[in-house]
Amino acid sequence: MLAIYCRTSKNKEEGKDYSIESQQNGGLKLAKELGISFKFYIDEGISGTLEIEVRPSFADMMSDIKNKKVSGIYCIDQSRIERNTSTWRFFVGECILNKCKYYPN
Repeated sequence: MLAIYCRTSKNKEEGKDYSIESQQNGGLKLAKELGISFKFYIDEGISGTLEIEVRPSFADMMSDIKNKKVSGIYCIDQSRIERNTSTWRFFVGECILNKCKYYPN
């Protein structure tokens, strides 16, 4: 299954379309190309600087990775996954450990 992770924060970057809908559409396109099922994980209005436990959908996605429910992750770019290096290191480590592919846009 492809995890499609979408996140918006209260602070939007000028000139970048990071709407939930645009993030979902990118993930849907990839799932169709790969011919696999998908699940949306959406953290709306939550900063990527926060700890994983405070980001409910991200925490759920990480649990599904550990439980081998997810074989790939789509995210429009790395800034949606994290805004701090410790979260990035944890994410990459779990992907490697669980043979889960990361598909940035």
